[in-house]
Amino acid sequence: MTEPTKVIVRRVCADDSLLSRLADFRCADQNADHEIEVERWIQDQLASWAFDPGAARDEPQVLAALDDQTEALIGLFAHEHAVMQVGDVIIPAEKIAVVAVGLDYQRQRDVDNRRYSDIVMSSGLQAIERRTPPQRRVFGYAHIDNGGSFRLLERHSMARRIPIDAMTQLVTHG
Repeated sequence: MTEPTKVIVRRVCADDSLLSRLADFRCADQNADHEIEVERWIQDQLASWAFDPGAARDEPQVLAALDDQTEALIGLFAHEHAVMQVGDVIIPAEKIAVVAVGLDYQRQRDVDNRRYSDIVMSSGLQAIERRTPPQRRVFGYAHIDNGGSFRLLERHSMARRIPIDAMTQLVTHG
């Protein structure tokens, strides 16, 4: 169990030394394939997803939650501009690419008794609010078996579920 800490959340830049630590980030229950898939994506692809020149048009943004004393990586939130299409209607949106909390911080709280997962999620949603128009929808995908993600998303008013094969699209009422 990790001792409660204060959290700082900051944007990750292309030349950030934090990127070299992504390969060691652990957030997955090794018995849950869908969690392992997310962990590997963070370790192997998050940096290129966010900082490859071709990604610039979608303006991806990565936020890191860090221990304010040790700078240990607590969690990550990544999102980008996107669109949702319903029939012929195209709706500007913001897509959450990943929300992840390190194993040592899962089901734990900070010194102010806030869940680390809620700190990561609310910081990411606030970043989206600051950079997008209010009418923009926010959505993301979560594996159908990922109960922890659904509980987190529901705590942050992202509760509308639209089944898509083995994945679920989550949409706010924006």
